[in-house]
Amino acid sequence: MINYYKYLPVSREDENWGLCVLNTGCTHIEPTGTYPIKNHPAHHYFNWTIGRVLNEYQIIYITKGKGLFESDSCKRREIKAGTIIVLFPGERHRYKPDNETGWDEYWIGIRGDIIDNLVKKNFLRREDPSIYIGFNEGVLNLFNNIIEVTKRENTGYQPLISGTALHLMGNFHFILKQNAVECEEKEVIINKSRLYFVLISIMIFRRSRQLRNCR
Repeated sequence: MINYYKYLPVSREDENWGLCVLNTGCTHIEPTGTYPIKNHPAHHYFNWTIGRVLNEYQIIYITKGKGLFESDSCKRREIKAGTIIVLFPGERHRYKPDNETGWDEYWIGIRGDIIDNLVKKNFLRREDPSIYIGFNEGVLNLFNNIIEVTKRENTGYQPLISGTALHLMGNFHFILKQNAVECEEKEVIINKSRLYFVLISIMIFRRSRQLRNCR
């Protein structure tokens, strides 16, 4: 991974689209490495001691390593590879990779009526800002697509990457739903197996009593 970040200009037309991408990037942090890297603008830089408050949403995908996260609405929790972290505007937060593992992260910063509505409808919740989806090549490709487009900044690129950002959120929501269905199906299979075991045990017990009574 080559470290990259970019903070993007946003016009009134971009904002009227309903969703705009403010920044994006990817970072590889070695074990015991400094985090975050120090070249970010002052309004985005932070340290673990004081944390940070943003005026935007950020979606962060940890693809390797592990670390810690906490915010005003979420107690400290461990973050493992395959986790999406959602940062909310006006919410003090802090996060960092583990010194023994470091981590790889991809992120986008966004704002607009579309994501405001997703939060209002509880698709994204401040109380549960970390979402485990595992390693997903499709999600990773969407982050990389946004990054590649921002390197060129062709005319009209904002609606293109904001559409990709919405696609990204749709993808990890889909993955969550699929995982929930699979868990339910596994639970059903387990419960059926338990019931079958109980029925077989009852049958064996009754059969043994019949055999004893016949003696």
